[in-house]
Amino acid sequence: MKGLFEKLGFKRATNKMVKSTNNVQTNVTIQNRIVFFASLIVIAMVILLGRLFYLQVYSHDDYIEKLGNYTRRYQSITTPRGEVVDRNGQSIVSNKIIKSIIYYPPNFHKNEDKWEIAKKFAKNFTTDELVANQSDLTDFYMFLNLEKVKERLTEDEVSANKSGLYSPSQFDSLLKSKVTDEDRASFSDAEVSAYKVYQQMTKSTSGGMKIILSDVKNDEISYLAEHNLDYPGFESFSNWDREYLESYGLRGVVGNVSTEAQGLSSELIDYFLANDYSRDERMGLSGLEASYEHIISGDKTIQDVVYTSEGYADPIEIQKGSKGNDLVMTVDLDLQKEVNKIVRETIEAEKGNPYRKYFNTAYVLVSNPKNGDILASVAYKTDSEGNLYNNAVFNHLDAAIPGSTIKGATVYLGLSEGKMDPFEQIMDTPVKIAGTPIKQSYQNLVSTNAISALAQSSNVYMFHVAMRIAEANYAYDQPLYGVDEQDFIKMKNNYSRFGLGTATGIDMPNEAPGYEGKNFVSGFLLDYAMGQFDTYTPMQLITYINTIANDGVRVKPRYVKEALDPITGLTVYENDVEVVSVLDDLASLKYVQQGLRSCVTDGLCRGPLNNDRYTVAAKTGTAESTFVNSDGQTISNAPHSLLVGYAPFENPEISIACVTPNSMNDKVSTNICQPITSKVFDYYFKNK
Repeated sequence: MKGLFEKLGFKRATNKMVKSTNNVQTNVTIQNRIVFFASLIVIAMVILLGRLFYLQVYSHDDYIEKLGNYTRRYQSITTPRGEVVDRNGQSIVSNKIIKSIIYYPPNFHKNEDKWEIAKKFAKNFTTDELVANQSDLTDFYMFLNLEKVKERLTEDEVSANKSGLYSPSQFDSLLKSKVTDEDRASFSDAEVSAYKVYQQMTKSTSGGMKIILSDVKNDEISYLAEHNLDYPGFESFSNWDREYLESYGLRGVVGNVSTEAQGLSSELIDYFLANDYSRDERMGLSGLEASYEHIISGDKTIQDVVYTSEGYADPIEIQKGSKGNDLVMTVDLDLQKEVNKIVRETIEAEKGNPYRKYFNTAYVLVSNPKNGDILASVAYKTDSEGNLYNNAVFNHLDAAIPGSTIKGATVYLGLSEGKMDPFEQIMDTPVKIAGTPIKQSYQNLVSTNAISALAQSSNVYMFHVAMRIAEANYAYDQPLYGVDEQDFIKMKNNYSRFGLGTATGIDMPNEAPGYEGKNFVSGFLLDYAMGQFDTYTPMQLITYINTIANDGVRVKPRYVKEALDPITGLTVYENDVEVVSVLDDLASLKYVQQGLRSCVTDGLCRGPLNNDRYTVAAKTGTAESTFVNSDGQTISNAPHSLLVGYAPFENPEISIACVTPNSMNDKVSTNICQPITSKVFDYYFKNK
């Protein structure tokens, strides 16, 4: 019975007690969880309320200011750029103050209002500086006749547009293609002027100000002041522009600056926008203005464009701008003027010479061989109407066959490679390779060594240097075996150590490399050695002679020496002398220097360069040339005359590279660069 009781009674009671205990524990767990989650909600509400209090009360003023910054329109105004002076402080480029007319769009002006004002403005102000191109005229026609243009679309084109086959830009181009030349010619000059004003009024800028006219006469500024109510949003503005003084051919080197209408260059717009420029900001487009943009441009004036209750702009200056730093060029403006005169008078004096009838171009560079300073840079050409003009940029953009001027580098290669002994006599016997014309010197020189080969300009000596460098097997009138592309590369690498056939590093935005020959047949290697294969710029030739004069130390040529603070005059930037490379065999180079000096005292450079006032080392050159003249004739008897040199020989101060294309023919043997160079040296040593 006891077991049964336990089984039936006690055990049942025990089960009830267990269930009751489990229920209690479950309720406690649920209550604890409710309390936990309620606490989390309370804590979150406290944090949220605290954050709201921080944002709405404590940080209220800060966020109001941030909101204003995000919605505020800023206007950046370009300040005057730094001036450009020569090495002695003579002004080459300065700034002038001009009056402009600007437009701050009032809030109440709609496009139709702007168009009506533009027509009135164009009627009463001179707008000649606003020039319309074909694209502008197309836009103008669509501006007035958009629906008419749309009617010219075909059914297929309309259907394709509705189907979304055209992007907005593609559809716009399609519409523009429907505008005809007759449409573009249908406007009067007054209508076109009005549209150009309207374009200026509506163009996108970084701020509110639009420059309508850049350079305005005083009487029109006065008229605007008297009738300002008729032109809401228009006002006069003190602006600046570049004033290029007499630079004697350096205008292209200095370069150009964009106008506000041009704004940033499309090629570099992303770069300048990333550097905090605005789209309508002025920038250097070419020359030193572009190369030294970050130095010569000033700090912008920043205005906060706010609007009055009447809807008119009321700009407030929040950052005062400052003028850019002044560039100091390496050029001596007096020397530049004299070289300009010498070259121009030389070309003009030869105009009636029947033996120099194709002589109408001359390049002359004057430099300091120790630091690469360009002291003078002249490049005269003749335009299609026969007028001479001087633009020094051609000294690093144009290239010519160098001829014998580069034989110094050839002799150095033979000596430094141990292929030639400096005093070894090489017979000046013509060289004949099978299937090619005889190659020889300009006359039979009997025999030459490293020094006399330069003095007398032996071609044959250079041929032997090339053949020994290539380890070629030469026999008279037999094929020249052993020459391959690597020999041309070895020659090129040697010339490049002197600055030939490679970028010189001149501080300009662009530099031409010259032409590099690609036909690696054996006979051309001999031509290469005497300067009849690649072409080089005058800037490369001045670097080459500088390297020889500077005991093998090649430095970058430079047009800018430093930049000065316009207020204090203190140096804020230095364009340091930069050594590019150094020739490793000074002993061999000394023989080259002696050869160039001997050219003046005993060789082909004799004449006015050989005098008691200063000692000169030089090398002349004659380069064969074929060109097509203005009449369509192929001219093959008008070689180039060239000369490179430096002085004084013992301690060089000045170097010259002169290139005069097509200045000779088969009846004239005098090198026109010799008198040019002599006159430049005379002036320099007389006035230094």
